[in-house]
Amino acid sequence: MVRGTTLGAWAAGGYAHLRTWPREAWAALAVALLAVLLRLNHLDVPTENYDEGVYTTSLRALAAGHPLFAQTYSAQPPLFLPLLLPWYHVLGGTLLAARLGVVSYSLLGLGAVWWLGNLLGGQRVGLVALALLAVDPLYLQQSRAVQAEAPALAFALCAVALAASARQHPRLWRAALAGGAFAVALLIKLFVVTALIPVAAFLLAPFFRDLMQDALAARRWPTQAQWQSALRASAPTIAASVGAALAIILLVTLSQADRGAEWAQVIGLHLRASSGGYGSRADNPGIFAGIWWEWPLVLTGVAAGYVGWRSHRWSAVALALWSAANLTVLVVQTPLFAHHLVLLAPASIAAAALFADPTFAQSAEGRIPPQVRAALHALSTSLRVGESVLLALLLIAVVVSGAQTITAPRTVPLSLAQAAADLQQFTVASEWVVTDDQMAAVVAGRQVPPALVDTSLVRIASGAL
Repeated sequence: MVRGTTLGAWAAGGYAHLRTWPREAWAALAVALLAVLLRLNHLDVPTENYDEGVYTTSLRALAAGHPLFAQTYSAQPPLFLPLLLPWYHVLGGTLLAARLGVVSYSLLGLGAVWWLGNLLGGQRVGLVALALLAVDPLYLQQSRAVQAEAPALAFALCAVALAASARQHPRLWRAALAGGAFAVALLIKLFVVTALIPVAAFLLAPFFRDLMQDALAARRWPTQAQWQSALRASAPTIAASVGAALAIILLVTLSQADRGAEWAQVIGLHLRASSGGYGSRADNPGIFAGIWWEWPLVLTGVAAGYVGWRSHRWSAVALALWSAANLTVLVVQTPLFAHHLVLLAPASIAAAALFADPTFAQSAEGRIPPQVRAALHALSTSLRVGESVLLALLLIAVVVSGAQTITAPRTVPLSLAQAAADLQQFTVASEWVVTDDQMAAVVAGRQVPPALVDTSLVRIASGAL
C-alpha cells in the first residue's frame, strides 16, 4: 500500500511538473518528434549514394577486425567510423544500423542548437533554431546518410553551446567540455575547424567583453596593460579548453596502428586531390546554385551579424563570422561536392534564429530602410519583420524538405538491385569482391578488401590508388 501511494504521488508530481512547461517547450518536443519521423522515413532503403557504400563496407571491415588506416582505408579523420561502429555492431551490421547511428548524432545536433538558442535569446530563439535545423533540407539529407557531415556538425554545435554556457556561468569544466567536443568534431570531419570562431569568442567573452565595450565607448584602443590583465584572467579557461582538445586529439591520433598511413589518407589525400585534376573551383558556382533555398537563410544570418554589430550583441557577430568562414571554406574547396554544403546550415540558422528575440528584432527594425520595412509589414500586419522573415525561411525549408521526403526512393533502384543480384549469383559470401560500386556489395552481402573500400575518382586522381 505504501509503495502504491508513493508511485501515485510520484506520478501526480510528474503530471503537475509537465503542466508548468511553457508552450515553447511543448512546441520543441513536437518539433523533435517530427524530426525523428522525418529521419526514419524509409531509412532502410539502399540508394546509389557512393559514399554510403564506401563507409558501410569500411564498417564491415572494421567489424571483421581489420584496423583502421593500417588495413582499412579511410579518407576521414579517425573518429568518424569508430563512432558509428557500436551502432553497426549492436543493431545487426547493416546499412540501416549505420544510418541509425548517424540519425542519433544528428538528433544530438538538434538538441545542441536548441540549447544554444535558449542560452543566447531565450526559449523562442531555441525553438526557432530547432525548427529551422530540423527541417533544413541539407541537414535532413545528411542526417539520413552514412557520411561524416552530420555527426561532425552535431559535435561542433555541442562545442559552441557548451562555450556559450561557459560565457554565462564561467566554470573550468564547461570550458574543458567545450574544447573536448570541438576536438571530437574535428576528428570526425576536418572542415568543422571553423567552429573555433564562436567557441573561442564565447569562452573569452567574460574576460574581454567589458574591455571591448569600454574601448568602443571611448573610441580608444585598450592599453597593453589592459590586454595583459584580460589575458591573465582568461588563462585558466584557455588552458582548460585547449588542454582538453589537445589531449583528445593526441590520444586518438597517436593510438592508431599506423600513424604514417593515417596522415597519408586523411591529410595527404586531400592535399593531393585539390591539385590532382579532379574537380575545379570553376565548378563550385554551379554546385552553389543547386541549393537556392539555402541562400535566404545565409543572408539572414549575415543580417543578424550586422544587427549584432550595430547593437553590440556580440553573440550574433560571432555566429555570423562562423557562417562567413564556412562559406569561405566551401568557396575554396576543391573538389566540392553537394553534401559539403550542409556546413552552411547550422551557423546561419543559429544566427538567423536570434530575430525571434523581440529585443534583437526591434534593433533590426530600426536599421531597415522605411520602404523595405513598410513592404514587409504589408505582407504580414500581425507579425514583426523578424518573425515574418523567419516564417518565410521555415516555409521554404518545409516545402523543399517535404518534396524531398515525398520523392525519396521507397525501393532499391533497379540498377543497384540488378548489380547486387549478379554479385550474389556469381560469387559466394566468403569471397572478397573488388568493385567500384561498393553499395552493390553492401546490398549483396559481400565483403570488399579493406584496402579497396574506397575506389573513388578522387583517390585515383590524387595518386593514392
